[in-house]
Amino acid sequence: MDRRADEATDDPYGQVARREVLARVESALADLPARMQQILALYYCEELCLREIGVVLGVTESRVCQIHAEATKRLRTVLGVDASDDASGADGSLVVAARPRGAVRRHA
Repeated sequence: MDRRADEATDDPYGQVARREVLARVESALADLPARMQQILALYYCEELCLREIGVVLGVTESRVCQIHAEATKRLRTVLGVDASDDASGADGSLVVAARPRGAVRRHA
């Protein structure tokens, strides 16, 4: 068991920070066009591959890939996550880390 995960659930600051991040992500997702929301839901929630999503939506796998990339780019921009952050999963998916409001990211 990951001890850090247990500690985060016991830490009130961590709980509040997590809720704030989730609220920001939900808001950012709600602001995306319906097609982008649909593709993200099918990919991340329903775990369909890009080809399967293309079949469902009647577009090519390539087009799904383009829309997915644009959606994640928009989310990164809105959420203040850039490509150089450790914010990408191994598959390139968006992983959001909590950053206190008003915190300034310093570039090296």
